[in-house]
Amino acid sequence: MKLILKIRKNPETYEKFIGELEERDFTCEHLKIVEIICPENWEDGPMLTDLVKFLVGNGISSDQIEIKNW
Repeated sequence: MKLILKIRKNPETYEKFIGELEERDFTCEHLKIVEIICPENWEDGPMLTDLVKFLVGNGISSDQIEIKNW
């Protein structure tokens, strides 16, 4: 199973997104790949960093995370 997340260029979304992440945890036993599609040059940005930390903290290995630009 593959999960695809697309991040948009919207700073207001980031604040809401992080607040929601702090309140949740999850497990996905059948999830094999998480593909994150983000704007160019966001690889080191705070939103992407926090998202990856959240995923890794919930059992997704960094090897299962693919980051692509749009």
